[in-house]
Amino acid sequence: MYHIDRTVSLEEAARADCALWRGGQESLSLSVTGSPQTLRHKLTGHNRAILGVQDAVSLMELTGGRNLIAAMASQLGGLYVPMPAFDAVQDNEDLMLAFMSTSTQLGELARKAQAAVSNDGVVDMQERAALIKSAHELNAKVMHYLALLDRVYGDAEVQAELRAEALAGEGKR
Repeated sequence: MYHIDRTVSLEEAARADCALWRGGQESLSLSVTGSPQTLRHKLTGHNRAILGVQDAVSLMELTGGRNLIAAMASQLGGLYVPMPAFDAVQDNEDLMLAFMSTSTQLGELARKAQAAVSNDGVVDMQERAALIKSAHELNAKVMHYLALLDRVYGDAEVQAELRAEALAGEGKR
């Protein structure tokens, strides 16, 4: 799961994803834009250049980074939650482990909420930020659990939908 603090700019998140590329920014730029300098210009806003949606997706697909999409989701009040790969082997034990992890995260959120209130009777901005971060992490674990549930126990229609989603995702790479 990726959670970016709202203070991280989209440009910083994009640069963090670029840093994951081993071949250097010029090599990545060639792969993303076809030009060795264009990506740098888009990341710095040189001559009002902007990183478009297609370039952003290509950047994340090539580097494997998801900082940019996580920053976008955070900026919009949401959360980026990567789903487990469809072809990964999952069974009831995976479900049990995911559920236990989710339950632990729920307990941690409850503990933090209780500590924030019992401290001085109010929730300040720092405590609120920590609670929101924990809630986002819990949400990610719940979504991961539900994705595993679909993969292990989904009926034929659910399995067909999962295969179609997986194939559509592979076609975009």
